[in-house]
Amino acid sequence: MLADSLSPSSSTLSSVEKKITAALTQAQASNTSSKALLILDYPSLLLATTPSLTSTALSTLVLTLRSNPAVRSTLLAAPADGPFLSATQPDANAAPTPIESESAAFTVQQAHCARSVLSVRELGTGAARDVSGVLRVTKGGKSDESIKEWEGLYLVGRDGGVKIVE
Repeated sequence: MLADSLSPSSSTLSSVEKKITAALTQAQASNTSSKALLILDYPSLLLATTPSLTSTALSTLVLTLRSNPAVRSTLLAAPADGPFLSATQPDANAAPTPIESESAAFTVQQAHCARSVLSVRELGTGAARDVSGVLRVTKGGKSDESIKEWEGLYLVGRDGGVKIVE
């Protein structure tokens, strides 16, 4: 049987792909007039939980899901802070761990495949009374001229609401 010959990472990816594809098929069957917005929240978590999984295999899964005829567009949320991207910076004193290398490779691959990239980061000096961090929209590797790059400040209020601060 084919499933018995799959490695753990292939089996995991196959299972994830089957579940998401089934959900897309079911959603399309119930609403034939529109396609789905596929939201993938932190798919790189699979890299940390499946040791034999590679960034290339995970990127292939994302591409396969994006190519599904039921998908109109894809929103992918991935961590891109220092520890996750440290493997992209050469450091003679420390070699990156496999999870750092794979996470960095996956994030960079996805940024190159994206039409636009939305980044949210806290202020390097810590939150101020009137500003919490920086929100930035940049063109991805597959962008067109319709993407306008923008950077602004945001404030997270005590009530949890977020405001753009000029």
